[in-house]
Amino acid sequence: MRNLFLPQYRITGSDIINLKKRNGEIIAFNGLVSEVYSAHNGKPYYQVKLEGGNTIWIASLVNSGYEKEGKIIRILGYVAEVGNDETAKKYNQTAYHIYAFCVIAMDSKQMAILPGTELQVKKWMNGTIPKAEK
Repeated sequence: MRNLFLPQYRITGSDIINLKKRNGEIIAFNGLVSEVYSAHNGKPYYQVKLEGGNTIWIASLVNSGYEKEGKIIRILGYVAEVGNDETAKKYNQTAYHIYAFCVIAMDSKQMAILPGTELQVKKWMNGTIPKAEK
């Protein structure tokens, strides 16, 4: 089994600017949790700081409990437009965020996944970022 904990894609400053081009794509990356809020559905909406200092907002699809300020996590999710999401509009000043369907706490290597996404997570475990079905 390949190492699940190696990120397959690293977001940089230019990628933040070009998220529009990645809309709908599945990506994986590490981030340092810097702010955490609760969305209307009771799931966390949080900001992570990326390598290089840029930040990105995460709309979690799982309640992992790993989203605590100061923790390093690995995220597997897809790029999406903020749209009419009231929580996102309140905190996120950009047009895009990541819908996270798998979150890994890097200190404990514990993983939480959204039920029904096991196939995508398995592909990731085997070293491939899965393709989003459009």
